[in-house]
Amino acid sequence: YEYEWKREEANKNLLRTHTTAVSSRILYLLAQ
Repeated sequence: YEYEWKREEANKNLLRTHTTAVSSRILYLLAQ
C-alpha cells in the first residue's frame, strides 16, 4: 500500500511540474 501511495504522489508531482513548464512556455510565447 505504501508503495502505491508514493507512486501516486510522484505522478502528481510530475504532472504538476509538466503543466507548469507548459504554461510558462505558452506565457513566454504570448509575451513575444
